[in-house]
Amino acid sequence: EEVAAISEAISVLNDDDALDVFKASLSGGKKESFLQRMTKKNVIAKARVFIKAVRTLLIEIGVSEEEVKALNYSNKLQELTKNSKAINNEINFVRKKIEDIKSEMNQLENNLQFFSNVADDNPMVIDVKNKIENYKSNLKEWIQKLSIIKKVIR
Repeated sequence: EEVAAISEAISVLNDDDALDVFKASLSGGKKESFLQRMTKKNVIAKARVFIKAVRTLLIEIGVSEEEVKALNYSNKLQELTKNSKAINNEINFVRKKIEDIKSEMNQLENNLQFFSNVADDNPMVIDVKNKIENYKSNLKEWIQKLSIIKKVIR
């Protein structure tokens, strides 16, 4: 129940329509005063602090960082499903990221083959291996995002 309530709070804060309504209510359709702009900035800053606090609480109750990211991303996707073009753009973006990461990893692995006669403690070899590991973790995250998209669409 706590996770569901927090998820709802995050989705409200991530809702662009709600933010637009808030901005419109502050401006009243007129030129904004300095005080109104400062109020918006304060509210946005407080919302960011709130989101960070919610993240911290979720982690404290045992939700992993990956699950928090997945929850936040699924909330974003819930908003995108209202617009089929936006969700299609997101799907294409995620698929392109996955392809790009795989391509970069393949390029680095091919480059690494040229260093077959070089010691493993060579700084360049170590750097390439570290980059490959970073790409692997990024690839895992993007594949997870694609699976979240598939679940949300169904």
